[in-house]
Amino acid sequence: MLGNSGGAHPIASAFMGHHGGRSATSPAARAPELFMIDHRSDAELLTAHRLGDATALRELMERYRVPVTTFLVRTVRDRALADEVFVDTFMALHRAAGDYDDQGAFRAWVFRIARNRAISALRRVHERTMRSATRLDEDPEVTGRPRLQLVHGGAGPERSFAAKEQLDRLEGAIGRLPENRRSALLLFHVEGLSYPEVAEVLDVPLGTVKTWIFQARKQLRAELGDQYVEEG
Repeated sequence: MLGNSGGAHPIASAFMGHHGGRSATSPAARAPELFMIDHRSDAELLTAHRLGDATALRELMERYRVPVTTFLVRTVRDRALADEVFVDTFMALHRAAGDYDDQGAFRAWVFRIARNRAISALRRVHERTMRSATRLDEDPEVTGRPRLQLVHGGAGPERSFAAKEQLDRLEGAIGRLPENRRSALLLFHVEGLSYPEVAEVLDVPLGTVKTWIFQARKQLRAELGDQYVEEG
């Protein structure tokens, strides 16, 4: 059993400091906390969370907010849904904190939870869409089908139209990859996980991961032609 007892739920507490939770403490009084760097490892933070440290989970969420959200946006292809799945990921992490084996790679464990939660979320969206479509006789105006979006990184408005067009093509091509190949490619090339870590996240043999990544690269090369360039 986790050491948190009473008070707000740990996930809610973690978000209070980031998503608009108001405090009577003055900005000057909060300043030291804002600039404090937590040097504990991920595994040490998880242990601290299990023992009741209210700041540990917040620190883990902040460390993984960008890489996990980036992965989720490209997996579910909808920013709002990705944000929901990010919270769901750390809810699941909180519930499974006692099951973590500190001999394993923490980063791979987090991404494995995130991918599983993303697949569950997509399944729920699909089921809701199918029920809506059935009830409303496929009326395109009211089927409730979620509008899928891509979030593009980069320099922003000053980026040239040609560069943005190429990026959009790449994002679209990645989005059309089969889910297993897309996840393997993103985890390896974008998130920087090693082949063994990707295999752990996807729960498949190492050889399967290498095959999926090879096939994903081949499909991108076939679709994008000369615009597809591999670095390194």
